[in-house]
Amino acid sequence: MCEGVSPQDATIIVYKNRPGTPNRELKRFCNRLYGYIDQSNKGAYTYHRKGLLGEIPHIHIDKVRSVIITRTQDAPRVIELLEEFGAYVYSRGVILNQADWDRFTLKEPGPGSGQNGQNGQNGQNTHHRDQKALHRKRQDAKTKTQKDQ
Repeated sequence: MCEGVSPQDATIIVYKNRPGTPNRELKRFCNRLYGYIDQSNKGAYTYHRKGLLGEIPHIHIDKVRSVIITRTQDAPRVIELLEEFGAYVYSRGVILNQADWDRFTLKEPGPGSGQNGQNGQNGQNTHHRDQKALHRKRQDAKTKTQKDQ
């Protein structure tokens, strides 16, 4: 358990985006909250950009996308972001048992993720190699199709 925080010290946040929100705004919202995959050089490099939930321990209810449980001290940051995008927000303190409290996790990037300059084994970006091979296969298939026509 986290030091100085009791198992009851959690907040459930339920939100709903306002109706009629443009898709572009919803995408920005999701990127800021959940994070996103960023690609550069035509997909040769892939980076996972953390959203707010990548920075704080939380429980995300899988079946209900718009329900998040956070530590009480982290709830204001989440609520502030939700309100910045005009979402309707409902939050309340909740009592968690030890099993629920243990679900609070931060997902750390694994080897080869390329995040923050961290690459796979021996400093090589393994994803970069895979992307180059995939690109070559696509180019070969495209060239073959053009020759067949």
